[in-house]
Amino acid sequence: MMNRVAFSIFVSVLILAMSMPGEARPRPYPKVPAQWYDSTCQVTSSGVVVGSGVCVAKDTIVTAAHVLVGSEIGVQYRIDSERWNFHTVEIGKVDAVHDAAVLHVKFCKLRVAPLGKDTPTWGEPVVIVGCPQRHEPLPFVGHWGEYVPPWVENFRPGLRTITAPNWVGSSGAPVWDLNERAIVGITSCKDSQFDHLTYIVPIQIIKGLLNSK
Repeated sequence: MMNRVAFSIFVSVLILAMSMPGEARPRPYPKVPAQWYDSTCQVTSSGVVVGSGVCVAKDTIVTAAHVLVGSEIGVQYRIDSERWNFHTVEIGKVDAVHDAAVLHVKFCKLRVAPLGKDTPTWGEPVVIVGCPQRHEPLPFVGHWGEYVPPWVENFRPGLRTITAPNWVGSSGAPVWDLNERAIVGITSCKDSQFDHLTYIVPIQIIKGLLNSK
C-alpha cells in the first residue's frame, strides 16, 4: 500500500515538474537546426508570458498584435543553458487588422531570422518554433495550406493556414519554411473546430509592416 502511495506521489511531482512554465528544453527534430530556436523569444506582459516573438533584425522583434495586452510589455529568452535574459521593449508599428506588431529592443542576444522571399505553395513542409503553454521554444511541424474560411477572410483578410497546432503561448511565433530555411510568417490563432489548423500572418504582410512609414 505504501509503495503505491509513494509511487503516486512521485508521478504527481514528476508531472508537475514537467509542466512548470519555462522549463521545457527544445525537443530534438532532425530537420530543425538548433539555431532556429535562438530566434524565438517569449513575449511578456507584467511578467506573465502571453505569446511568442521572432527576431527579424538586431533591434526588432515581430509578434502577434493580440498578445500586446496589459502593461510593461517585454521579451525574455535564454540561449543554450545560460540564465534568462529579460528586456523591456518599445511597441512600434501595430497592424491590428492582420494581427501583427513590431517591437523594438535596445539590445538582445537573439539570432536574427532570415525573411522568406515568398509564401510557400500548398503542401510544402513548415514548422512553428513557438513557446506553447509558456514553455521554451518547441517545434510543431506541418504543411502550408491555401483555403481560408470566409469568416476568417472577413475578420482578418490575407491570413493563410498551416496544418500544425497553435497552443496558448505560441501566438506570434515564427513559421519556418523547411525548404527555403527562412521564416514565411507568424502564427495568429488556431481554428475554432480543428486543433491542428492554424492561421498565419504571411511574410508579405510582415514585410509591408516593417517597411511602412
